[in-house]
Amino acid sequence: MTDITQIGAEFWGRGVRFGYFPVDDERVYWFASVVAKSPDIAPEATSAKLAEQYRNFTDPVPNLIAATDDDTIIQTPLTDLPLLDHWTNSCVTLLGDAAHAMTPNLAQGSAQAMEDAVVLAESIGTHGATHRALSAYETRRKDRAETILRQSRIQGRLAQVEYPILAKIRNTAFRHTPSLLLQKQTESMIAVDF
Repeated sequence: MTDITQIGAEFWGRGVRFGYFPVDDERVYWFASVVAKSPDIAPEATSAKLAEQYRNFTDPVPNLIAATDDDTIIQTPLTDLPLLDHWTNSCVTLLGDAAHAMTPNLAQGSAQAMEDAVVLAESIGTHGATHRALSAYETRRKDRAETILRQSRIQGRLAQVEYPILAKIRNTAFRHTPSLLLQKQTESMIAVDF
């Protein structure tokens, strides 16, 4: 297998993208994302079909696909859910994916669920197991979680633009965006003081 970076990488194409992350010294997790015209008619993913779709990508993409057995490929449609008007009804509330299922583009789904749990626990600690606690939790969390959901949705669309001119504009913009700016955007998403 080809050499890979220790931290992983993501590659963007037109309507497709590929990412990988080392799990340990022997194993690599990778994903291939293709814009499907309809999730109901997405073709079955095989290493041969993926190799064809990613034939123009640089190493290590083709080598990782070639080293993968078809029976280890898991195909799953990616989607988020429409935003809910409310998470809380009487003495029941939602958290995590039940409240704000998001695409994995920013790797924030489980992080947002953990933030929900922390704030819900604090609200119950402050107000007791009451509707007031659930409402306070929703008030503190809803805007932030939905902002990240929207950012994830935008990131996914940006990463997989299909039109050549838009892909060229995207690539040029990213090449000329200072890394410090990208770092600050990431920090603003994850640096939260509870």
